[in-house]
Amino acid sequence: MKTCQWILSHSFDIDAAHALKQLPIGHSCNRIHGHTWRFTIQIAATQLDAYNFVCDFAEVKHICREYIISRLDHRYINDVLPYDPTCEVLAQWTFLTLVPLIKQISKNVHLWKVTVTENIKDGNSVTYWEADHESSAISNC
Repeated sequence: MKTCQWILSHSFDIDAAHALKQLPIGHSCNRIHGHTWRFTIQIAATQLDAYNFVCDFAEVKHICREYIISRLDHRYINDVLPYDPTCEVLAQWTFLTLVPLIKQISKNVHLWKVTVTENIKDGNSVTYWEADHESSAISNC
């Protein structure tokens, strides 16, 4: 039996500073330093809406601006999050922040994955998702 789903991706960049204080003194990342991070969120749908969208890009952009970009862009992220903001922590925090907000867009969509790229030029990235979301995204079509 054939299964299908659609994945919508939206990316945005933030410029911010952080320090990874759990690292040994002398490690370059223990000191305050900055990055241009790229966040890519992926939203899954098993069916399209009345307009043949996974969901409206404008809604996704608004949610990302309101709840992620406004909190992190041009900030010292250690002041925003209660733990050292590694890429792994940022990906998980973003995922957990966005899950309920994305679900409000439509009952047919859910946040699938969040990828955080630490330096765009280097391409080092981490992706966070929850396995139960992945299996629930697939249905017969």
